Amino acid sequence: MTDEEMANLLLTLCHQTDKMMCSYIENLEHRFVTEGGIKERMYAARTGYRQEVDARMRALEAENHQLKEKIKQLEQQLGKLLGEPRKA
Repeated sequence: MTDEEMANLLLTLCHQTDKMMCSYIENLEHRFVTEGGIKERMYAARTGYRQEVDARMRALEAENHQLKEKIKQLEQQLGKLLGEPRKA
C-alpha cells in the first residue's frame, strides 16, 4: 500500500468513526428526551413500586374487611343454631 492509499484509508476510517459517534450521540439525546435521565428513571421505578405496594395493601385490607364480615355472619348463624331449642 502506498502512503497516499494508507492516508486515504485512515481518513475514511476517521469519517466512519465520526459518523458512528454522531449517530450514537443523537441516539443518546433521543433516549434522554423520551426516557429521561437516570434520576427520572429511578424516581419512576420507585414511585411505580410504591403504587404497586399500596394497591396490594388496599386489596388486602378490603379482603380482610370482607372476611371479618363473613366471620360475623357465621358467628350469628352459629349463635342462632346453638340458641334455638332442639326439635325432637
